[in-house]
Amino acid sequence: MNRTTKLDGEDAELRGWVSPVSLAVLMRQDGRGWGAWAGGGLSTGVEVSGLYVEGSWLARETEWVVGPLFVAGLGLRQAKGELWLEGRANWLEGDARDVGFVGNVGGFSIGAGYRLLY
Repeated sequence: MNRTTKLDGEDAELRGWVSPVSLAVLMRQDGRGWGAWAGGGLSTGVEVSGLYVEGSWLARETEWVVGPLFVAGLGLRQAKGELWLEGRANWLEGDARDVGFVGNVGGFSIGAGYRLLY
């Protein structure tokens, strides 16, 4: 997350990142070599943000953010595993006490891969 602006005529950049950890309960339906799942849970993580001006940090802030998580995916059985495609959306509310982002700092992600099934 980055946002650039002017501060007293100098370039100022608000930089930030979030590292979430999630826990979810999923319902899965299988049939004829395919699978579909969906569910929800909770995400929590650390949001680090700071104001960077002309090559140096003016202020930094770290906070815990918590919010809901939604997950949905599809899988196709191949050989001894499964090809899968999954989407995740989470809403992590940032409140920026001194410096940082206000509002949703979560987002949407898509993943794909192959997993072995035993």
